[in-house]
Formats: sequence, structure tokens, C-alpha cells
Amino acid sequence: MRILIDARPLVDPRAGGVTKVAAGLLPALVEAMPDAQFVFVTSGIKSPSVILAKAGIQSVNRWIPASAGMTNKIDWHHVSMPNKLWSLGCALNFFSLDRWFKRQNFDLILLPNIGWVGSIKRPYALIVHDLSFLIEPRWFTWKTSLWHKLVRAENLIKQASHLFAVSERTKQDLMRLLNIPAERITVIPVGRSWKQEEGMRNNDESVADLPPQLIGKRYVLALGANDPRKNIGCAIAAVKAIRQNAKFKDVELVLVGSKSVSCKLTPVSCLGHPSDRALATLMKHASAFLYPSWYEGFGLPLHEAARFGTPCIASTAGALPETAPQNTLFAPPSKPHLWSAAIEMILNDPTTHQTSTDLKNWSADKISRELRAMG
Repeated sequence: MRILIDARPLVDPRAGGVTKVAAGLLPALVEAMPDAQFVFVTSGIKSPSVILAKAGIQSVNRWIPASAGMTNKIDWHHVSMPNKLWSLGCALNFFSLDRWFKRQNFDLILLPNIGWVGSIKRPYALIVHDLSFLIEPRWFTWKTSLWHKLVRAENLIKQASHLFAVSERTKQDLMRLLNIPAERITVIPVGRSWKQEEGMRNNDESVADLPPQLIGKRYVLALGANDPRKNIGCAIAAVKAIRQNAKFKDVELVLVGSKSVSCKLTPVSCLGHPSDRALATLMKHASAFLYPSWYEGFGLPLHEAARFGTPCIASTAGALPETAPQNTLFAPPSKPHLWSAAIEMILNDPTTHQTSTDLKNWSADKISRELRAMG
């Protein structure tokens, strides 16, 4: 069997959690299918080696664990074309992923996420991370909404031979919103990449230095300062409330995201977009990690915080009650006073509320079983 894989999510700086998920999936899948051939596809004006290096992949041999012994089963193919031109060609149906690589003689395609692939006629499987763009369009800018329309997101989902959902909630959303039959959907657990697993064994290598302004201070952390879906207003209100108590007056809220968000009111600090290592540092030293999102298909950042034992508070919305790490506290996203109470519980007894994650690597056996059935 020969499988064509859209590897562009590996190197997309805007993909966020999708990139981390892909970095966990692909090497595990190669190991689980020793008899298969894989064609990894990237695109862009830069050379493939530069693009892969951005994803921390210096070579296939370094990316795939030596124990897998499968690096000779992977071919990398790069489209030397500006990504904007590729996107335009797909939008206008001038070409598609399967037509562009038809000479590769592949059996099927695996798409790690919705993207610019054109109108695919060959069998393909798609990983669906969430359906937030259908659940509440107001969470997105007009540009992002237009992107979902031009990329034909709904059609791409509906026409897939098989779908992999990252949670049971995502599966139910697919069935409810798009009438996808249950038998065409497989729920798969999200896992850390090989690179992340290595970092777990030595936390000193997986974190950077704490920003000077936070050294010696108590702070709670929240993500998505520029994303309405992340509901940072709840986090701001909750921290302001606990600071009314003299015992917690020193506690600050650190937001990760666009600095254009109004962060002038104490106790809020915005740190822009830190690197993965810098974000790991913030998570490691935070008194608590807040995730008051209105909707998530999985919630990988909670597990990234839990690898350091950081206490977490998660929203009761979306898949978070299903997928959150062990010992996570929960509160409704519309009730800041309950978030204040949960933060105080953690600050009064942080050890009791330490989280843990047993998140393993991808369930590649499930994925490979469905791919073999498609082939």
C-alpha cells in the first residue's frame, strides 16, 4: 500500500495544536504500518530542508525513532510553489493534491487537517479536530470565515472516505451537524510527538528561562488573548475578583496571544506569542492554568500544562470534560465567580490539585486498520 500524506501541517506556524498532533501521528503511523510506503508532501518557495527544519525535523532518520526502522519507507516530495499560488489554484480547481501527484501511483490520501487540497477524487481519510467554524461563526474573523468557504471545509469533510475524530464530542458534532454516519467516524486519542516524549524525560531541556518580570511572582496563565472562542474575559474577571482578597492581591494573570488586546488593567499582562519552549516555561511555573474556552474539540494545552503537574481549571464546554487531564477542576465558561473559587482552592492547596497526564502517543493501530480497509 502506498499512502500520500499532506505533511504541510507539520510546518505551518499558524497551525498550533494541529502541528503538534501531526508530529505525533505521522511517525507513529509509519511504525504501525511497516509494509506500507509513504509519500509526505510539502509546498512553498523555500527548500524542503528549510521547511522541515522549521518543524524540528533535520532528517527523517532523526525524526522517526531508530526502533521504528522504517525511514526507507518514506519519500518526501516538495512543490516549489508559493503557498498563496497553490491555494489559489486549489480554490479555482486548477489542480488538486491527487492530480498533482498522480504519477506517484498511491492508493489513498491521509489529511491531518482541513486545508488547501482542491477537489480530491481519490479515496482519502481526514482528521477532524473540531467543528467550531460551524458551531459559532462569530468566533472567527471575516478572513477566517472566507477561508473555510474557499477551502470547501464542509465538502471536504462530507466527501471523505473515513474520518478520524479527536474526541467523542467531535464525533457527535460530525453526526449532528453534517449527518455523517457513525460507521464512517473513528475516535482516536491525541498523543505527544516523539520530540515531546523526549522532552518529558528531561524537563530542563523542554523549558526556557522565565521572563524577568515574572520571576518570584505568583501568576495564573491563559491562552488565546486574541481569540473570542478562548473567552479570556472570564479569566480576567476571575483574577480581578480574587485580588480583592488581600491574601491573593499579588496574583497576576498572564495572557498569551496578541498584544493588541487591551491589557492595561492590572492584574493582566500580555506576552504575545512565545516559542514552544517559552510557553512550556510559563506553564511549568504557573500557579494555575486556566482554559475557559467556549468550545474545544480536544484541549491539548491542558495536557501540555499537566506534564509539569500544573493545576488546571477547564471549561465545562465542548470536549474538555471528556478529554482533560486527571485532577482538572471544571467551571462553566459563563460563571467567572466559580473560576475565582476554583483558583482560590488551588492557591490555598496547590499540591492537592496537581494534575497529571497519561496521554500516550497516537493510537496508530486504529488509524492503520481503517487505512488498510480503505486500500
